[in-house]
Amino acid sequence: MSANRNIPVFVIPSSLQFCLHAKESHKQFLTIHNPYDFPVSFSISCTDPTKYHVKVPEGSLGPNSLVDIGIRHIMPDLENCGIIDKFKINMVDKKTRQMLGFKVVEAILLDNVKKGVSDTHDEYNESHHHTNEIDNQRRYMLTPSTFYIILTLGFVSLIILCLPTSRESIDVPNSIFPSYLEMKIQTKLFCSFLLGMITQILFKIV
Repeated sequence: MSANRNIPVFVIPSSLQFCLHAKESHKQFLTIHNPYDFPVSFSISCTDPTKYHVKVPEGSLGPNSLVDIGIRHIMPDLENCGIIDKFKINMVDKKTRQMLGFKVVEAILLDNVKKGVSDTHDEYNESHHHTNEIDNQRRYMLTPSTFYIILTLGFVSLIILCLPTSRESIDVPNSIFPSYLEMKIQTKLFCSFLLGMITQILFKIV
């Protein structure tokens, strides 16, 4: 086996937050993306596997594909709040079994029992709380033109991520695609980040 290539591993999101009193948050998803022109295998490990159930702890991805992995917190107890656990996603070349790289995703259980306005808060704090909510709503109210621009950027980013990777950036066999359609890893990294930001914006305005 040749030396490790140490290429970027694309995982979204970069961290997981579970809320103690919000059962719907006890199941989160990790999206693993393979933007490369060769199949890969992945495996997921955790620093405290007794607290989580990973639906698919290992598997494979074809070229230019992605998969959503469900992760459930099975010990949402008060004593586990505030503890940072780490998931490590390893990626290897499916054919050569060569180690390609890894990504670490942090996970934490939050105690949201104090969420909201308590009875002891004064009128100023309550008013300030509602003002922040209104500001947040206004922040994510988009005009139709801005909305379509964001959708277009997301669509273009997705297309770029699906294009083959430049042979100058990584050692891959000759591609059937013309060279001008091959994207550098740096470009795909930026598009992956941009697509993640656009996804967060769309979730907040929907």
